[in-house]
Amino acid sequence: MNAPPVPWRYRLETRQSIPIMIGLAGVIALLLTLGYLYAREQIIASTPAQVAQLIGSITRQDDYNRNWLQRGMQPLVRMAAQFPGLTAAQQEKADSALSAIISDARGRQTIDILFFTTAGSLMVRRYDSHGLLYAGPPLNGPTPEEVRAFSAPRWYTPMVDAQRDIVLRYSVPILAQAGKGEGNTLGICSANLAISWFADRVRSFSPFRNCEVFFLTRDGSWTLPPKDDAPLAWLRQRMLARKSGESGLVWNGISYTAVYTPMAGGDLLLGLLIPRKDIFGGLDRLTHLLSGIGLVVLLLAAYSLHRTSRIVLRPLKALEALAGRLARGELDAVDAPEQPRSACRFPNEAQRLHRATETLRQALHRRVRDLMLIGQTRERIFGEMEFARSMQEAMRPKPISPSANVEIAPFVHRAGDVCGDMYDYFFQTPQHLCCIMGNAAAHGVPAALLTGRVIPLLHELLLSGLGPGKALEYINRVLGAAQTGEQHMVSVLVGSLNVEDGLFRWACAGQSPPFRCLGPEVEQLTWTGNMPLGIREKERYQEHETRLRPGETLFFAGPRLLSVRDGEGKAYGEHALRAFLASNGKRPEALTRDLFTNLCGHVGGQPQEDLTFFALRWAGNGGGPIPPVPPLPQPQGAAGSFDPDAPSPSV
Repeated sequence: MNAPPVPWRYRLETRQSIPIMIGLAGVIALLLTLGYLYAREQIIASTPAQVAQLIGSITRQDDYNRNWLQRGMQPLVRMAAQFPGLTAAQQEKADSALSAIISDARGRQTIDILFFTTAGSLMVRRYDSHGLLYAGPPLNGPTPEEVRAFSAPRWYTPMVDAQRDIVLRYSVPILAQAGKGEGNTLGICSANLAISWFADRVRSFSPFRNCEVFFLTRDGSWTLPPKDDAPLAWLRQRMLARKSGESGLVWNGISYTAVYTPMAGGDLLLGLLIPRKDIFGGLDRLTHLLSGIGLVVLLLAAYSLHRTSRIVLRPLKALEALAGRLARGELDAVDAPEQPRSACRFPNEAQRLHRATETLRQALHRRVRDLMLIGQTRERIFGEMEFARSMQEAMRPKPISPSANVEIAPFVHRAGDVCGDMYDYFFQTPQHLCCIMGNAAAHGVPAALLTGRVIPLLHELLLSGLGPGKALEYINRVLGAAQTGEQHMVSVLVGSLNVEDGLFRWACAGQSPPFRCLGPEVEQLTWTGNMPLGIREKERYQEHETRLRPGETLFFAGPRLLSVRDGEGKAYGEHALRAFLASNGKRPEALTRDLFTNLCGHVGGQPQEDLTFFALRWAGNGGGPIPPVPPLPQPQGAAGSFDPDAPSPSV
């Protein structure tokens, strides 16, 4: 009996040949790319020196031409200075002598002599190496005033003529001789040199074969043949815009690299078209060879992986049914069917995997039992946490009866089941409303238990007649005596408001004081102590007092509100809180609700921290009566009254 064939889908889903092949192809492509880029950088690093050598040679040729024109102008000017006073016969001899001086050794040279006649009119005479070309009044030439104002030699901007030759023009003034109106300009002598560009000579000293050299003037004319204007129009625009640089292009079916740079003081642009094969030809051939080798290696690796996977995966077919049953949760042991003996190279792999599967089944049995126990434990913990949350909610202060003088609106946001923040408010006397705001250093259940200890004791101390500072000092000694570390550190603020005259007295123990708000005016009350409770046993907490204005609001909040961060880690901050309070003149309930909406907008969702804050608004005199508070029995000290300096009892 032959072994059952392994489906192609099973092989693709089980083995890792596809990721391996992709990874191998990626490594080969990465190595080729890095090698190509490195070699290209090396070639590019050596190319500028060769291009600079070629440009330097062309620039020296241009300098030779300009120096040649300047030297040749001296005898021409001396002869031209005699033209105004010559007779016709003398003029004819002068024309022959001047034509003999003109040389076409470096290009087609023409000489223009513009001078004043004895009658005061302008006359122009044009010569080349063959003789006089034109004699008569100037056509579109300078005016007499411009001629008289011409007093120094001048190089004109290079131009390209109709034959696509570069034209250099150099003009020198013809000045009167000594004793004959010295200093006056008699005319202008101009030399024009039209150079048919020496492409053959450039190739002779160029390191690049088939290199094309051309010039481009500022007006957009260049020395390339007319048939090249349309295909290379975009190159002309880029050269005029960038002045120097390099660009890749395809021209006449050949890939070129265009290199261009300014010369002649920026009046002329020199361009070189270098075939790309002259720069990167060898590199491209090497890259193609390496790519072919890499493709062959990749195909061989794919075939090897295919053969290896068939040999390895065929014995695993028997375990497919067992794995499926285990995946469906059927944890009973299932024996693999007996497989016929085969000639595969890995006959023990299936047995090893079978033993591993049996071990997995036993582990799953144990895991299921553990999960059942964990579920029961979680149900018990959830019940206890729900009870703790309900108890904490039951300890919250009850709403104050409607009164014309005071209005309070608290807001609590729990990030978990229980909250580590605490707040309380109650009437210490019919005229004095006590407010408590704070939070424990711990989180979750430890913080809730700690605040559950502090709030009742602080409540009783304030009802006994103690001021805010003395009550904090007593609680501090109690927490310090516990000696249980930072888990018993608490930040608390206690304040007392006289609802009849608006006098507010407070003391801080590491908790930020409230903000007082009236319209756009927002001011934070003074700190009275920066040390939280439970750190230094003999810490003293001073009391401050201020008088509220009718309609003024006190906003109580802890430091957690200011440290709420958005997705980018930016804290909400005191500046944003002040801006919100200054722009929100609503009543306390709407103010706290809008503030939480503002915080959600800052975070981009629900805050992940416990947040507790409340607003207290004092309406001033003229309101209804304050609800009476029944008197409570006062604790007796050694002298019949409460002594805050007495030894601290255990809490």
